[in-house]
Amino acid sequence: MNSHRTTISQSCTSLRKYSDNHRDSRSKPGASTNPGELPKFSMRDLGASPAVKFVVYTTVGIIATLETYAYGRWAWYKWGPKPDADDQVEEG
Repeated sequence: MNSHRTTISQSCTSLRKYSDNHRDSRSKPGASTNPGELPKFSMRDLGASPAVKFVVYTTVGIIATLETYAYGRWAWYKWGPKPDADDQVEEG
């Protein structure tokens, strides 16, 4: 019965060593351990060519411009000058 306990403790110890070594091999030196931090990446790391980079940046710029325009229209409607009843032209 004593040999059985030794076998279990040895296997647990070897699994613990494997787990520790595996965890150490995945972590990079200088890497942050904060789980809330986003990983760093670049267009080069993603394998994007200069043409793809241009298309992505242009698309993001156009979408950002449209969003800014939409928020500007909304703000002008909400807080801009209100039309007076005399300024409105009646049809008919």
